[in-house]
Amino acid sequence: MNNKALYGAAALFVLALGAFIIYDKGKPSNAPGSTPSATPTTLASPVVSLDPNQIGEVDITANGKVLTVIRNNLTFTYTVCPVGQSNCQPQVADQAASIQLFTGVVQLRPSRTIFGVTDQLPGFGLDKPSGGQIDVKTASGQKTTLWIGGKTTDGVNDYVRYPDGSDVYAIPAATIDAPILGLVDNPPVPQPSPSPGSTPNGAPASPVVSP
Repeated sequence: MNNKALYGAAALFVLALGAFIIYDKGKPSNAPGSTPSATPTTLASPVVSLDPNQIGEVDITANGKVLTVIRNNLTFTYTVCPVGQSNCQPQVADQAASIQLFTGVVQLRPSRTIFGVTDQLPGFGLDKPSGGQIDVKTASGQKTTLWIGGKTTDGVNDYVRYPDGSDVYAIPAATIDAPILGLVDNPPVPQPSPSPGSTPNGAPASPVVSP
């Protein structure tokens, strides 16, 4: 083999070795005791992979109560029961508020995902659903459950996970607390229709004076 071919082979070997070292260093470590990797997620997928039109029922557990909102074609009903009680009387639910709920649960996106923290779940408040629970059910019987835990130190995000999952999602609290968990205390009661002759704010309309 001439010197040119020898040098070329050596250069290819060095390039291949360097590429392997860079790839190996970039791989996440799975060694026991290693620090779980936290990956910022700019365009993360929603944690509930459903179309709102597929949802037939949403159950929200928080503050010792369970709110259940059920869709029947274009109408919705709701119940609010103490945890453990299931014989509460259904009420007609506000359609717009119910649609907003169904849409909201499928738009929950993490701002950060923390991988492989099975042994650290109590630190996130997620060894049990300490902050609440969201159950999303389709008409075909598919069910997705989310446990809500504690908050990030700045209070901006809620920690969330699937009951059987080892990853923790930091999801903006503004999309969970009031719009979803808060509905157990503010259920989707239908808004009263304006009475004839009233303005949108409920005040009587001013009489029209002919010239």
